[in-house]
Amino acid sequence: MPGEPRCDEALALAFEVLGKRWTGMLLGVLAEGDAGFAELRRGIGGISDSVLSARITELVGTGLIERDDLRYRLTATGRALVPSLNELTRWANAHLMPQRA
Repeated sequence: MPGEPRCDEALALAFEVLGKRWTGMLLGVLAEGDAGFAELRRGIGGISDSVLSARITELVGTGLIERDDLRYRLTATGRALVPSLNELTRWANAHLMPQRA
């Protein structure tokens, strides 16, 4: 039916990649700088080793992060997400955090 609201295909793909639990937090930690596996686990808190490993593998596969020796870092594609992550942080501080108080 013409005129029906539809989700943009690119937005749907972005949430398919980024919408899994812990993924945004992992990217947020790496936005602060390169980190090893244990540093990522501590930076996120509450994530199991197996889930962290799975998320890292997925994000390497999508080209958002890369491994160099025993450290992980955002690729240029991953760094391009940082402004959006910062905007989400500002939005959450303004609209979600007050609800928790």
